[in-house]
Amino acid sequence: MVLNMCRVRWILIIKYLRRHWNLSVPGWEQSVEDESFDLVYTGYIEPNTDPLDLKAEFGREHEADDICGKRGKGGWAKTKLAKLDQKAQEDWYAAWVVELVRVAKKGRPIIVEEVSLSLCDGAPNDWGGVSKDWWAGAVSTYGWDVDVDSIIIENSHPSTNKETYLGRYDVIL
Repeated sequence: MVLNMCRVRWILIIKYLRRHWNLSVPGWEQSVEDESFDLVYTGYIEPNTDPLDLKAEFGREHEADDICGKRGKGGWAKTKLAKLDQKAQEDWYAAWVVELVRVAKKGRPIIVEEVSLSLCDGAPNDWGGVSKDWWAGAVSTYGWDVDVDSIIIENSHPSTNKETYLGRYDVIL
């Protein structure tokens, strides 16, 4: 049985609402049983656009300069802020992947497409995400029941327009 994306999106929307607005929907966690699907797929995990809850007046693009400096220049304070921001982003991605792993049958593929690179390392017009190296370490860090040697990472198809190419990639767990 292939995972119904409407059901996954509903679960993920509820998780988002619970995180940002402290909403609680009793029993939502049980709406999809553990190990229910032969294939779990998501076309995209939307990055948390404000993982440190800074609520920048001008949006995430403004925060990228504040957090990363002018692409890496900004002293120790911006370096520390960038690390805190990245850790929060990694926790955000991990929370989504935990649910994808939970509903997949053991040993079955979990596919995540269009993963954004981290805020300070990615394209200047992207929202931020996680590095390709993060996935292998995340297996033990977050306790995913995934064989680390089974992880496949490939670059997404680049746009023909270099100005809009974001350097995203796809992952199969």
